Amino acid sequence: MKKKALILLFPLLILSLFLIGCEEQRNSQLSEAETTDYTIKSNRVSGVLTDNISIDAVINLPAKLDEDEKNIAVYNAAMREFDKTKVINILEPKLKPEQYTYHTENVFGTELETAIYNDENASFNIGHMIYYESKACEFYSYLFREDLFESKKTLTFEPEEQALEHTFQILEELGISRPEWKKTYYMEKESLKEAEKEQSAYEYFADDLKKGKALYRGEWKDSDACYVFDLTVSVDSIPVLEKGYLIDDYLFVFGGGIRVFYSKDGIIGIEVEAVYDAGEISDTVEIAPLDTVLNQLKAKYESIMSDEKLEISNIGVKYIPEPQGRGRSELKLIPVWEVILKGQDGDNQYEIAVYYTIDGKKEKVLP
Repeated sequence: MKKKALILLFPLLILSLFLIGCEEQRNSQLSEAETTDYTIKSNRVSGVLTDNISIDAVINLPAKLDEDEKNIAVYNAAMREFDKTKVINILEPKLKPEQYTYHTENVFGTELETAIYNDENASFNIGHMIYYESKACEFYSYLFREDLFESKKTLTFEPEEQALEHTFQILEELGISRPEWKKTYYMEKESLKEAEKEQSAYEYFADDLKKGKALYRGEWKDSDACYVFDLTVSVDSIPVLEKGYLIDDYLFVFGGGIRVFYSKDGIIGIEVEAVYDAGEISDTVEIAPLDTVLNQLKAKYESIMSDEKLEISNIGVKYIPEPQGRGRSELKLIPVWEVILKGQDGDNQYEIAVYYTIDGKKEKVLP
């Protein structure tokens, strides 16, 4: 009887071992060893890193990094110059080329031309960036603050999914192929009133209003609502660092962030720092297991004498645009690990972004 039971259990044991092996292989990009402090499962990691750092994070890896693909490309890159006439015809079709002026600047060794226009109805800069603000957008951009408008609301003028899809369509026409959605903000009547109330409470608000340095509307209706979409351009489904950074005290490297203001009139404002076109692959780098990155972060914070309580909320891979070569005239897209930590200072929540080389060997410090 015991012999028969053993014969029946043996295939089940083999099957269990096979399934465990598949799960370990699927997570090979994420973990190289078991840990009692935190758990990595599928696209989440949770637990404790240090006495002061907890973990409850989403892991954002591009779909291409499956069990069979562990390498990420380093690209030679160029910053795109937008078709100014085309962009203006889409955003402000009534304008004529002779109504705007041009400015030329050297950006990473390339002469880029920017079209500039500003009057009471609209303003824009279009070159390697797109900055466009219509008259209808000025109150929203003036009042916008991330913490005031992050709570999800139902805006009656158009469903969010439909507005976002329409935004993608317009961006495609502008020359930006379906960027990664990051976050939506909701500027509805009550939150707009609250934002305006806070602005008007400032000591010098009345004087600024008289001088035209401040704005005040007073009356807001449900139909005055506005979505704000934060997006980022991507390469190989890997987002490009959203915010730019300064190097050598004079050279600003633009990020891949996009912000769109979308009301009942459609897109009324848009900010695009830069779009990077990937060229030839200059190198490939093997991605480190997530444990390697977390161990680096643990060592960093254990060496800091601080009681600051932090939580890791997001971990992912990003491309950082990096000038290189003589005169910094060459651009490369460098893949990195990005770890986002959240902290609390009184009533204010803040974020810290820490970067590591994609092989996990050292921290990548941005100026």
